[in-house]
Amino acid sequence: FFGFASTRDVQAALRSALSDESVDRIVLNIDSPGGEVDGTAELADAVAAAAKSKRVIAQVDGVAASAAYWVASQASVIYAGRMDMIGSIGVRMMMYDFSAMFEQAGIRAIPIDTGEFKSTGAQGTEVTPEQESYLQGLVDASFAEFRQAVQTGRGLSDDQFEAVGDGRVFPASEAINLGLVDQIQ
Repeated sequence: FFGFASTRDVQAALRSALSDESVDRIVLNIDSPGGEVDGTAELADAVAAAAKSKRVIAQVDGVAASAAYWVASQASVIYAGRMDMIGSIGVRMMMYDFSAMFEQAGIRAIPIDTGEFKSTGAQGTEVTPEQESYLQGLVDASFAEFRQAVQTGRGLSDDQFEAVGDGRVFPASEAINLGLVDQIQ
């Protein structure tokens, strides 16, 4: 629908292609700035598993960034157009602390819950340093998974990963030199 596919839809298509004897390779046409962490690791794992049975080609058609690159990195090969953008390897969570604004407006947010982390980020509540640290831990855990997948899928050393794992996107010609893409076509 409008060119979008959910991670579950892509996994279903992968399963179908894997079970179809007439399919000898699978092409993932990717044009995405990324998305949610939810479902990404599972889709990337499905791509990696599929690549063990059939050639999986990730064809970038514009952008393969963040979660989309995580998935692409598990393919047998990644091709990109010469003006395509690749990377944005990283994880982020946006949190807004509106507590000062609420206070100025004379509004007091009162979370009634079962623990100091249950209402983390609830509108109008202060985000405490402990909550911020907790959220950073969640982001770091997701990034560790992302890092492992990219390093394994692309065969990158720690130093090579450090050169690309800071959230930047790269034009395809640079992405080849960095080991993120195999060929421009």
